[in-house]
Amino acid sequence: TAGDLTMWQKQVANVVVKSPPASAAMLAALAAPLFHFSGLKEGFIFNIAGNGSSGKTSANVAAASVWGNPRNMSSWNASSRGLIEEAAANNDMCLVLDDVEQAAEDSKTRHRKVNDLTHALASGSGKNYAKIISGPDQLPKLKFRALVLSSSPTSIEEALRASGTARTDGDRVRLLEYRI
Repeated sequence: TAGDLTMWQKQVANVVVKSPPASAAMLAALAAPLFHFSGLKEGFIFNIAGNGSSGKTSANVAAASVWGNPRNMSSWNASSRGLIEEAAANNDMCLVLDDVEQAAEDSKTRHRKVNDLTHALASGSGKNYAKIISGPDQLPKLKFRALVLSSSPTSIEEALRASGTARTDGDRVRLLEYRI
């Protein structure tokens, strides 16, 4: 939203090429619009998992800066409908959701929410609502295609396994992780 190529090269590009997580995040942001041409029917979540101060949020900020102002970056701290609306607003783009820990305070609730939303965000549509709720001018059914970039302090896969949440191969295909 501001600056020039020289500033971007110094402040973003030089940092990104030295950081595998930041490079992966930047490539995800750049690849997201290619969904339009790919013929793929579903998106996926690409989660960067690692300890605090490992560069996850900085990687997300760099990725968010590709298509907009990183100060407007979304987070997991939203209702399911809110995240679906964010994905629809970022159709054919990269939706950056920082910090899975914000999804819910209780770890079991958080894991269940992330697991449930994995399918909704990857499939490109939210839940169907009863006509009494979704009538004219109310909660329209949203369709989108999104690559979601996320971050978490621990592996989502490992956390779900530890909590006893059953996962399918389809769950694993929809949520890819890069561990720092």
